[in-house]
Amino acid sequence: GPNGTGTLLFAGDAITSTQTITILAQSATNPFCTDEESFVVTIIATPVIPNPSEVIACHAYTLPALPFGQSYHSVSGGNPATEIPVGVTITTTQTIYIFSESVTTPNCTSEASFQVTIGTIPTYNTPSDYAITDIPYDGFGVFDLTSKIPEIAQGSNEIIQFYTTLFDAQIGGNQIFNPTSYINEINPQTIGVRVIDPTTYCYSITSFDLLADAVKCSANCF
Repeated sequence: GPNGTGTLLFAGDAITSTQTITILAQSATNPFCTDEESFVVTIIATPVIPNPSEVIACHAYTLPALPFGQSYHSVSGGNPATEIPVGVTITTTQTIYIFSESVTTPNCTSEASFQVTIGTIPTYNTPSDYAITDIPYDGFGVFDLTSKIPEIAQGSNEIIQFYTTLFDAQIGGNQIFNPTSYINEINPQTIGVRVIDPTTYCYSITSFDLLADAVKCSANCF
């Protein structure tokens, strides 16, 4: 403070908050003559380091809006030449950097990164309809839906899930959890199928019909 008041500071002391610093000069003679000058030290807080989550997306991922002072970049460092605008669609797997700056003088900065993994959509074979002999001719029967998996899957790693309708497969509702002994609900009934990549969980949708009919099934029954 002025006139030698306040806390005595030494060269090398760290200043961590904005404050006025007074320099007091004193002669080595008697009487002691003094003079003083002051200056303000402004401490600018380092921007909060972004903490983005890893992203796994199917087809593409659109970069969402960021808080003021933050920007996306293709490489580390925050160079304006490497900035990726908000709203850009990412279609390949890559590391995205978020650069945060205080937008002051001096410009304090921090940085973090996250991985965007773009998954591939599984391919599949379109399954044929599944017909069984209807005995006792009531329009209902027991179907082993898993028997269609070798026909649908093009690889050995895909996850195959069955749903009570095509719409259910699209929204992920009413999955069939007893696919080896499923009794149809209507006749005929369309079964929705999800073919899922086990790494990214990206999926494709297909379907086939169940048919319990003694007459129509006579030529090709299970």
